[in-house]
Amino acid sequence: MAVTDQIHWSFQYDGRSQAPVFGERLIEIMQDTVIEDLVDDSAIVDRYLVLPNYWKGYRGRGLEEGDTQVEIGEVVVDRKQISSGNWKYDVRFLNQTSGEDLRLDFECLDNAFCTLTDSWNVSAVNGANSNDPVTCNWALFDVIPNMVDVMKISGDRISLTMLEDLEKVRENVRIGFMESFDLQVGNEVIPLDGFFNYGEGTLSSYWWLDQQGVVRIASTVFQTLVLISRKTGGGT
Repeated sequence: MAVTDQIHWSFQYDGRSQAPVFGERLIEIMQDTVIEDLVDDSAIVDRYLVLPNYWKGYRGRGLEEGDTQVEIGEVVVDRKQISSGNWKYDVRFLNQTSGEDLRLDFECLDNAFCTLTDSWNVSAVNGANSNDPVTCNWALFDVIPNMVDVMKISGDRISLTMLEDLEKVRENVRIGFMESFDLQVGNEVIPLDGFFNYGEGTLSSYWWLDQQGVVRIASTVFQTLVLISRKTGGGT
């Protein structure tokens, strides 16, 4: 069976118009993923490699002819619970191709929706005029695992307002369960649960969680994030 036959359509970007190494690299990354035992659930750092959903012949900035490197950057989601009980997030999104180096820090309440607190919560609620919980798109790595049972068992979709990159208010964002999928990674089969995320003015995305509730793959229109490591205790 070819690698391309093992990958779900929502994060499959090999094809006639794309370079045929995307799927192979995704599987390689997942084979190398290191997830530490959760000895301290008050401080967790997830690191994702960024794969572009690109066209045939694409090469990242600075790569020479023949260089088969696929990944173009990384995302680090570092969160820890602080003395107030809130969660402090430090997020970095580095895109080596575009040169973007996005760094965010914000606080969320200790609830399932990871509701933004402090000035972000107030300004977003006032600006959006929304009764939905207000969160940040970079907190979805925790929001979706928090709500798995609600969405998967009941079939209900959750509704929230999202402050995208702490800048753009997106109202009426919907998240729901899509389907389960067994991903073949080498000699191992990893059962995944897939969830969709869509809303007016925001790009649709697909989120795939393993049986421990860890986001292993998150795919948008332009890029796919693949977990390479999860560590506890804080620090990247």
